[in-house]
Amino acid sequence: MRILVTGCEGPLAQIIIPYLLKAGHEVCGYDNPSRHGYVKKKRDYSFGITDLYDTKAVKAIFAGQKFDVVFHLAALVYGIVGFHAKPADIIVDSTLTTINLLNLGREAIGKFVYLSSPVVYERCTNFPHKEEDADSAPMMSTSYGVSKYATEKIIRSFHDQYNIAYVIWRPFNVITPFEAPKEEGYSHVFSDMIDKILTQKQNPVNVLGD
Repeated sequence: MRILVTGCEGPLAQIIIPYLLKAGHEVCGYDNPSRHGYVKKKRDYSFGITDLYDTKAVKAIFAGQKFDVVFHLAALVYGIVGFHAKPADIIVDSTLTTINLLNLGREAIGKFVYLSSPVVYERCTNFPHKEEDADSAPMMSTSYGVSKYATEKIIRSFHDQYNIAYVIWRPFNVITPFEAPKEEGYSHVFSDMIDKILTQKQNPVNVLGD
């Protein structure tokens, strides 16, 4: 199969892509180097630098090409502090990039795999959560939660109108060997805590919140 991976240079994609290649799939990866910077290395997949906010750039991805599957992993990582500090950026990032991919590539996409978030359950009172609880719980209180849920609804809408098959994945706290810690509260919780414990050797460890 021909597979498009957005956010291909990110830590999660760097775990997934080798499995896709080993299974014999052809992988086309695109990313924006604004976060990771451009890393010169050998890649066993085609790689392009692009901006998914740019409609012309997204049109160019699908020009004369069809993909059996799109893994939409591209996202800016804000962390716990960041998603309170940058609510507008988060709304734009989640929704606009997904709309561009689905709207401009709807005739070229077989299945769309989206990396969502368990934050869609942030106001859910049922425990343990069921998949459908996100649809019945009160609206999320954070822009991050709203953006992920709205993006899920966008994907379902394109399925309903254009019959694009989809998978929505809501992982709880991803950890990979490829993610470096950033400023406190702006990286994933595991890399943040590992940095404090092993590198900074904090004792006691500074924990955000109470």
